[in-house]
Amino acid sequence: MSMLTNAEFSASISHLGWELVGEYAGKAHKVSVRCVGCGRLRTSKASNISGGCKDCIIRTGREALGDSILKEALSEGYKLEIVPVEGKKFNNFRLVGTCPNNHNINMIINNWIFRKQRCSACCGNRKLTLEVISLGLAKESYSVKDGQVYDYNSGFLQFICDRGHEYTSSWSKWDDGIRCSVCNGGLPLTQEQAIERIEAKGIFRYVGGVHESNKSYFNVTCVANNHSLTVRFDGLAYEDRECATCSKAKGRSKAEVEIEEWLVGLGYNVVVSDREQVQPLELDIYLPDQKLAIEYCGLYYHSVLFKDWKYHQGKYAACQDKGIRLITIFEDEWARKKEQLKGLIRSKLRVGRNRVQARKCEITKIYDTSVANNFVDRWHVQGSSKQTAHSWGAWHSGDLIGVVCLSRHHRNTGEWVINRLAFHPDYVSPGLFQRMLSKVVEHCQGNQIKTLVTFSDCRFSSGALYERSGFRIDGKIRPDYSYTRGLARVSKQSMKKKLEEKSEGKTEEQLRALSGYRKIYDCGKIRWLINVSPQTDIPTDYSEKSLPALPLQEPRGLPKHILSDAEMKVRKRITSSDAAAKKCFEAAGVELVKETHINAHTKATFICPKHGEFASTPSSVMQGHGHPNNKLSVPKSAEYFANKFPASIKVEVLKFEGMRKQASVIVNGTRYDMIAANLVQKLKNSKLI
Repeated sequence: MSMLTNAEFSASISHLGWELVGEYAGKAHKVSVRCVGCGRLRTSKASNISGGCKDCIIRTGREALGDSILKEALSEGYKLEIVPVEGKKFNNFRLVGTCPNNHNINMIINNWIFRKQRCSACCGNRKLTLEVISLGLAKESYSVKDGQVYDYNSGFLQFICDRGHEYTSSWSKWDDGIRCSVCNGGLPLTQEQAIERIEAKGIFRYVGGVHESNKSYFNVTCVANNHSLTVRFDGLAYEDRECATCSKAKGRSKAEVEIEEWLVGLGYNVVVSDREQVQPLELDIYLPDQKLAIEYCGLYYHSVLFKDWKYHQGKYAACQDKGIRLITIFEDEWARKKEQLKGLIRSKLRVGRNRVQARKCEITKIYDTSVANNFVDRWHVQGSSKQTAHSWGAWHSGDLIGVVCLSRHHRNTGEWVINRLAFHPDYVSPGLFQRMLSKVVEHCQGNQIKTLVTFSDCRFSSGALYERSGFRIDGKIRPDYSYTRGLARVSKQSMKKKLEEKSEGKTEEQLRALSGYRKIYDCGKIRWLINVSPQTDIPTDYSEKSLPALPLQEPRGLPKHILSDAEMKVRKRITSSDAAAKKCFEAAGVELVKETHINAHTKATFICPKHGEFASTPSSVMQGHGHPNNKLSVPKSAEYFANKFPASIKVEVLKFEGMRKQASVIVNGTRYDMIAANLVQKLKNSKLI
């Protein structure tokens, strides 16, 4: 093949936007070309010139992106322009202009695109001033000492508390709920102040002891029964501590009594210290009519000093087997998150809930992070997360009744996670989460996110909502631990070995025990995953009217092959109230005991008219598998087994009672006596089938 001429080579690169400069000496030799668009000169091997000018491609793409950003900004009421920043290699363009409320905007363009940031003044995250901070402090009768200069949220300021103590702190610590260090033990108290603090709650009376630090021990007596105790100062002054001897005599803690009285006040039948349901374990509080149990865990007696790592998970599993929903509450949560926990329990019990149709709710993205965070802080036990990148809200008649938050996984940054899901406990709206999830899926599909994960904490939920919404279980996580001391519970990440501790030859647990910290384990978690490809089908409604009528077949129920894809989805999410499922049970000649029903794949109790009660999963019964002795569940025939073999093989079935039972078969003159399924596999391996 002859070499191209200058004219032929120039014609071959002209459609790429290049023009030849100099001579062409062959594809293996360097050649100089110039971009027609920007005039950039490029020298490279002729064989490497296979694309257009990179600078022009970037500029064209940037112009197209800029146009789309400006159109998006205009649709939201922003008046912006893109301004280049000199001397910066990355993030070298900024958006400058005004928001709909005429606040000045000057932000990095990437923050608008990827972080979805908008006007900081409108969204409540603008830089504060001393005047704004003073107004926030004044709500709790605190103030800022005169002459202070505010630089940034974590900068130190001199605060004055409502008791007149002066202390050094920062606005970010105040915003996290940290108050006066003198009032809360940050600075040493005098002996008189310590005695005053011990006797302030009217529970204990000071007998002896010298206050040197919060870890100093004091001899006290309880006011109620004059019991003598020796207790550390921080336990007396700062925790909701009661006399251990009085508590042991009553057999129950003060918090348990408080929860019981609250539930009785709501009108529920409450059983305390129940040992009948999950023998030999005890349920602190049990509501038999609702099949709901509450386990209150004091941090000290439920730490590894008294309970092993499987204890809480074991009680959760035992309750699941009995169809009981278990809520496990730690002592510090009831002390600090009481309203959130009450809201959680109310939602489980559906107390005073307004029923709202999901289709009448408006689902919108929340750009004001403070709105979503305030709602989550109010109704979610864990509170808001600083890692949240996107939030969506459900609104009804102007009220926010639900929030779902999305973030990157804190370790695997390639994964996106639903990290918070919170609903107002006064509302119930079947199908609302599915509508909110559809918005999240649309966002993921638009950003090339293929999978979405979330987690359910077994202390509060089994994740049934995620299962009904199309998620599948991606893994079960063993019980995890945190560290506890007094009424404080801290994460294990904050207690990792420090660099200087690694040479001591002690484990993390041994090192923390020296400081008085003990491990306490939870009930484990379940990891859920959903594919958010464009074909993802999010279920939208679970009312009985939405269930398609399932075809019936006598006498063996509903084999899979006669069901459509839509009908199969219905079967996977059946509940004890489904009219279609009820018809299937009638076709199989059995009746479901509703109180034992959990979901389609968990064993429930059925009643056969001929043979009485038996245990099976609803999905199994819907496939035609009734009572083991029922004629409706006759084993597959010998003819069925013979059809497993091709016509070219001579087969004589002497004995066949089922694929998992012993069979006797003559195949091509050779007799086999073995389990039927194993025989089929053996012949497949030997290439006979």
